[in-house]
Amino acid sequence: MRLLKVMVIASVLGALTTQVSAAGKSLKLSSSTSIEDTGLLDHLIPAFEERTGIEVQLVAVGAAQAMKLAEDGAVDVTVLHAPTAEKAFLDAGHGVNRRTFMVNYYVVIGPPDDPAGVLAVQSSQDAFKAIAASSYPFVSRGDGSGTHEREQEIWKAATGAAPRTKPWYMETEKGMLQTLDIADRKGAYTLSDSATFQMAEGRLQAKILFRKRSQALYNPYSVIAVNPATHADVHYMEAMQFIAFVTSPEGQRMIGDFRDGSGNRLFVPLTRVD
Repeated sequence: MRLLKVMVIASVLGALTTQVSAAGKSLKLSSSTSIEDTGLLDHLIPAFEERTGIEVQLVAVGAAQAMKLAEDGAVDVTVLHAPTAEKAFLDAGHGVNRRTFMVNYYVVIGPPDDPAGVLAVQSSQDAFKAIAASSYPFVSRGDGSGTHEREQEIWKAATGAAPRTKPWYMETEKGMLQTLDIADRKGAYTLSDSATFQMAEGRLQAKILFRKRSQALYNPYSVIAVNPATHADVHYMEAMQFIAFVTSPEGQRMIGDFRDGSGNRLFVPLTRVD
């Protein structure tokens, strides 16, 4: 599995241009870190490569950077979980053929003794209100990722805006695993996708304090091809083959069968045309 992990877009562009598939068929894929961190792409990509002969070059970054790479034509296809940003991306003509192919839910994570009283609330908005009222530390990714996008939406619904100026609010500008580690060390609250937390749970003191299958916490993952009308040199046919694979019965079965070390499912397969 060839994995490029970079945090600076300029470095990504340089790295991608140096890699050429020996077979002459390749696909550049950008993805949010929370998907890559679970190991799902390591599960899916080898099967796709074996069936198609297409070599996949993967860049795992935050959603904002993943979309910027696609907008610039530096990748051929992108996998994201940031619906609001994805809509703007599509409306601007940067992407085509978006498919939602799996889902899970966000969860509110915090210290086991729950000093803000999140365990007693009935909604994610009330959870954030309780944290704000307690002034207990909250750690945000702050990186433009899909998780950060959703966190900002919940803060807006709960208190009118994210409490960026408050001393108890911290932005890491890092991926989900690193943000979970920081929140755990600080005994702080944070918002996480359920899959990444499940993968990290065994090494953390933090616990899930609020979870609910609500629209506010619904976390859909979509795959989008870069628009060949905007970037004529993208590998559009290869991108469409990847989209076809992850939405096919085989790809959906592989997603549904993917589990953490305790045998728990991380993602629910779902094919939907948006």
